[in-house]
Amino acid sequence: MLSILIPIYNFDCIALVAQLHQQCEAAKITYEIICMDDASSPHFQEINGSITYFQHVQYIVLKRNIGRSKIRNQLARKAKYPYLLFIDCDHKVIEANYVERYIAHLHPNKVLYGGTTYYGQPPRDKSLHLRWYFGKSREMLPATIRQTKPYHYFMTNNFLVPAAIFSQHPFNENIKQYGHEDTLFSRELAQQQIPIVHLDNALEHLGLETMADFLRKSEQAIENLVMLTKQGVAIETRLSLTFKQLQRFGLARFVAYIFLFLEQPLAKKLAAHPSQLFYFDLWKLGKFSQYYRQKTK
Repeated sequence: MLSILIPIYNFDCIALVAQLHQQCEAAKITYEIICMDDASSPHFQEINGSITYFQHVQYIVLKRNIGRSKIRNQLARKAKYPYLLFIDCDHKVIEANYVERYIAHLHPNKVLYGGTTYYGQPPRDKSLHLRWYFGKSREMLPATIRQTKPYHYFMTNNFLVPAAIFSQHPFNENIKQYGHEDTLFSRELAQQQIPIVHLDNALEHLGLETMADFLRKSEQAIENLVMLTKQGVAIETRLSLTFKQLQRFGLARFVAYIFLFLEQPLAKKLAAHPSQLFYFDLWKLGKFSQYYRQKTK
């Protein structure tokens, strides 16, 4: 019935697999859990190697890192059951009936997205505050809100897709670094008129990045978005739509220029006031404008 697919990179997944295994056994369903390690460090490979002690669980280690899109496609090819539940490794099951909620909504022609949540209080480490505030504000949304724009609010951290649909619409492997593989996937579903149903079946995101790492990953995502925009792929994100407005008023080059002087002050503002995501939005807009101008030359 259900193949649970977990791509792993440098994270301890023992607790996650144990929770999922327990719930699947309690639900008395036919299932498998496949964990594929994208060339993590030996330390994490040693830790996660013990998950094979659980029944119906596989742990596969790749010799080289292949990226977020390709590893998900490989996991899907390994799966043997008609429904695929993709879960990011740095998440925690918080509901005792998490698996059963998904099972109750299985449909051969629909994709299900459960959502994400964050711990109620900001972490003690202040370098993690920007990622926490961003997640709480922009990602931690109830299903009623997400369903108003089902393709826009889709993410790949916690979703269930029929294997027949995924085999026809796999992840775009041209996206090799972090960012927008979920956007392309949901765009493909929208074009094919495959519904995404949003559920209140969230996992808690544990793997918060430091501000430096979050900005680095955000920059990679922006670079991907610029590349796709240049290729004529019509992706409408909040960032790309704002940039189009700048272009319409002839301000895109000006923003790219002044960002040369504002990048460091904005980073300092973010470090001092991580809850004020307006500064993060300005940083992203400046970085997008900068990359767009570089790719135009």
